Amino acid sequence: MNYLISYPYLKGNASKLVDDYRKMMNELYLDSGAYSVNQNKCRVKVGEYAQYLKLFGSKFDHYFNLDDDFEDTEHNQKNLRFIEKIVENSGKKLIPVLHSFDKSYEEFKIYADKGYEYVAIGSNVKAMKEICEKSRTEYPNVKIHLFGTLDEELLNDCQPDSADSAGFSHSAKYGNILFWHQEKKHVVNLGKRDDPDEKLIQFSNFEFKTELEKFLKDTFQFEKKDIVNNESNAQIVNLYYNYLLQERLNSKTKTKVVA
Repeated sequence: MNYLISYPYLKGNASKLVDDYRKMMNELYLDSGAYSVNQNKCRVKVGEYAQYLKLFGSKFDHYFNLDDDFEDTEHNQKNLRFIEKIVENSGKKLIPVLHSFDKSYEEFKIYADKGYEYVAIGSNVKAMKEICEKSRTEYPNVKIHLFGTLDEELLNDCQPDSADSAGFSHSAKYGNILFWHQEKKHVVNLGKRDDPDEKLIQFSNFEFKTELEKFLKDTFQFEKKDIVNNESNAQIVNLYYNYLLQERLNSKTKTKVVA
């Protein structure tokens, strides 16, 4: 599996990720935490982030720009230029992130024409579809990362090089597990608490309850009681869903699923 960690949440986890567990991962991505900054959940200073990349950026396969103002493209480009000056001898380029709604492809072309080989798109489905479609012929060598979505239909349509979502963790937080059955994704609630972002299917009423119970037992040696009050076990089940998603995508695309 490929993994993404957000810079603001590295404290106490960095050495485990980049040293202890690194051999268990394929590629490791570092996100700047811009989404959390934009949501006023934390603060990240551009100089602080740049210095971290200078010292420890080599431990990650890819890292993203601090695009902390979704409404101001010039501000994000200024951050990009500032950070690149700090890490210019690292041999690795920052991945710029697009947020423009009206001129998304024009912004993409700016980065592609400047030689960026990897460009990310924020949670803007319209921009994702437009850029992926046009870039296949105009910039076939530029890789594309989609932020915040592992929607299987969208990934098969856009065929990006990589995509990430914290959905597996979010679902586990609310006591939901992800189950692929009969060519369909099912989000099943174990009765822990309501998730405002999901159309809930209750475990007790789930039409494929017997099949789900067998899957949990055969694959993880889990019963419902092992998951309902154990968020970590729910995350394990949902990470396995992402693994299976990667397997399904591999039969059609080269998209890398990033957890």
